[in-house]
Amino acid sequence: MLPSNSVAKITAKTALKNKWLQAITVCLIFIVVFLIQIFFEQMIRIFVLESGKFLDGVNSYAGGLWNGILNLFLTVSSLALTFLLVFPLVLGVVRWFWRMTGEAKDTVGVVFYYFGTGERFKRSVAVFFGLLWRNLVVGLLSFIPFFMAVILTNFAAEYDINQIMLFSVDFGNVINTIFLILGCVVYLILTLRYYMVLWVTVACPRLSVKQVFKTSVGFAKGTKAAYFVFILSFTGWAFISFLALPLLFTLPYFIAANAVFSRFVITNANLKASKV
Repeated sequence: MLPSNSVAKITAKTALKNKWLQAITVCLIFIVVFLIQIFFEQMIRIFVLESGKFLDGVNSYAGGLWNGILNLFLTVSSLALTFLLVFPLVLGVVRWFWRMTGEAKDTVGVVFYYFGTGERFKRSVAVFFGLLWRNLVVGLLSFIPFFMAVILTNFAAEYDINQIMLFSVDFGNVINTIFLILGCVVYLILTLRYYMVLWVTVACPRLSVKQVFKTSVGFAKGTKAAYFVFILSFTGWAFISFLALPLLFTLPYFIAANAVFSRFVITNANLKASKV
């Protein structure tokens, strides 16, 4: 049986007792690394813009070509940093909280666990790559009606063929909004099936990446709605976190509560399986 939201939160608070400083430090490590990545990306972006301006003054063709090359480099380097630095670190943070809620006494340095060996590192990157392409595919499929409606509305507006299209541009915009909302709902429903992926990855280190996704989808069956309600219960905390400083307390609490909820999900699924 899944826990109530209050039980999961109380359990998380209990697990964090006397470990708040470590939990905050773990989250700070991720935040600092993430900010450093953003800083370097901005520095590269400024370099791209300044180089382009200089070359445009010398030769407009050379400036345009150089801008294209540097923008491509910026995109590739940003993706590379995210995959090779941020994603393994995120999984390390998830693993630390998972073990912490299981009463493990890990040091803060364990957050770099997935940088420890090539096998762990490749597994962490592969898991996030799997999440990325699945979310992209689901996103494209979910918003196809919206994209088609936008194209149709723009076509009607540009060529003033409202009567032929049997609706006005204003009505078309209403339809676009409806399809956009429906797309968001469908996308949310379809992607919630992957909410257990990171937790299964850290809880079952011997599973292959393919098995991680298959197992996660199995755990998500019948629990997606409960998890969605659980996440909504943190809405107030999310607003408080916009003040920045409270984030140092709300983020560890949120991750710990998710770890607790995921532990209940896995335990519940294993109990059901043992009764079959």
